[in-house]
Amino acid sequence: MNLKQVLKWLAINRIVDVDVTRLSEQEIKAWFINHMEEVDFFGEVANKETKNGEITSYLFTLLHSFAHLVLRQCTMLSGFDVNTLSEYLFTKTMSFMIYVNNRSSFIIGGLFTVFEQSLQNLLYKVKEEGDYCVYDPICKDERGACHACMHIAEFSCSAFNRNLNRNYLYGGIDRRSNKQIIGYFEV
Repeated sequence: MNLKQVLKWLAINRIVDVDVTRLSEQEIKAWFINHMEEVDFFGEVANKETKNGEITSYLFTLLHSFAHLVLRQCTMLSGFDVNTLSEYLFTKTMSFMIYVNNRSSFIIGGLFTVFEQSLQNLLYKVKEEGDYCVYDPICKDERGACHACMHIAEFSCSAFNRNLNRNYLYGGIDRRSNKQIIGYFEV
């Protein structure tokens, strides 16, 4: 994810008070390193009662939600079953890795081909089709994620399907604060 866009998303949603236009690329990277708390193995944010904990919680949910949508679209474009792909999140750099887990007898070639030949199509599908759930409007209004739209097998998810919410990407109600949140894709 683009760190400048992510910081702009935080500012637009009044989670932080930062003038992103005045920061250099290095200052933005330093901002993330200095404002991110640790996230444990279960996707729980350390010190979430602090301002940095609140920021980390928003950022982790945004990153984790985006990773799940990319992973689910990868399964459709690569032919891999959703249970054969896994994620690994790099929270402080707002990045993630999707890989073929060792439960599969396939090789990584199909996944490599998706990223080499269809990356633009993959990202388009995430942006345009990721906000769909058969359980809407209940899913979107209540939790923003369920087994039909975002959850994957718990052995494939680095945070056991915790801290997922489509509203962070597409806009909607944030149940933490019960306020309208502008989605990352709307920025």
